[in-house]
Amino acid sequence: MCIEVGGLALEPVGESRRLEVRVPGSLAPLIAVKGSIAVDGVSLTVAEVDAEGFSVSLVPETLERTNLGGLEARRRRA
Repeated sequence: MCIEVGGLALEPVGESRRLEVRVPGSLAPLIAVKGSIAVDGVSLTVAEVDAEGFSVSLVPETLERTNLGGLEARRRRA
């Protein structure tokens, strides 16, 4: 299934990055912590899930070897 998401937030955490993805509320219950999810063709492990979406940790290896390394940091909207 391919879902276009409504928003992304990227936050530096040491050498890694935390990527937060908002999804439609009906999909959040289908996403499991420690489960796998693909973002832009990259398979990642889900770190956290809440009612608005999920987050993953992008470690340096992932940032160097995938297209996710080109994401720019954006402030999360409150």
